[in-house]
Amino acid sequence: MRHPSAAAAAALALALVLVLALGACSLQDTTAPPLKLSGTFVLTLVNGSAIPRTVTDPAGDFDIVADTLRVTAEGGWSEVRVVRLVSTGATSSRLDSGVYHVNPDESLSLASGGSGQGYLADQYSAAFLHLFQGRYDFYFEGRP
Repeated sequence: MRHPSAAAAAALALALVLVLALGACSLQDTTAPPLKLSGTFVLTLVNGSAIPRTVTDPAGDFDIVADTLRVTAEGGWSEVRVVRLVSTGATSSRLDSGVYHVNPDESLSLASGGSGQGYLADQYSAAFLHLFQGRYDFYFEGRP
């Protein structure tokens, strides 16, 4: 009976280690966990201008006076926006809420459960949210 040489035995052992290592790699979960964002964010800019900021709506021109957005790690959000109708000076609060999810490109989509509208966030962190809705972009700063 012929015995393998030491070099052949070492090559066989190395091949076995590589096969086991590659097999272990294929068993690992390579999907990243979904991003969870949470916190309170306060509106500071609309289309690059500080608030209050006049915007045009089918109902007329109004000033966005204040806006606070709260985001939960469970995928929900709520918003309170204070607006002032330019023609009358009357103020009102708009309440909205919904859910968000992370898109394949890592942007966030915020879908409204009340108004039927939504936002898209292309940039975000615990410090800020940059949201788009129609022709408006909104910059929110994170608050502790």
